[in-house]
Amino acid sequence: MGKDRELPVPEYVIEVPHSPEECSIAAIEEATGNARLRTYRGCGSGTHTTWIIAELRAEEEAWDLVPQLLSDTARVVAVERAVPTRLRQQKEDS
Repeated sequence: MGKDRELPVPEYVIEVPHSPEECSIAAIEEATGNARLRTYRGCGSGTHTTWIIAELRAEEEAWDLVPQLLSDTARVVAVERAVPTRLRQQKEDS
């Protein structure tokens, strides 16, 4: 018989472009209590964008991480991890 498998938690990429003056607003910290949240910033290289990769149960939770002031320029995209073809085939065969 089949094993009970836990459904994977969806992953989202949250992209928050901002101006140099908005860097402090866009500094979304990992102090949200969510251990499955990674934040990256391009401000130091002149690309004023914050990217968050988060495992969340719903897209609405992703939007909740976006500062209200920057929500009109932000994007939330549900993503899947890329799996090499050979590994994907092995997974499908099992």
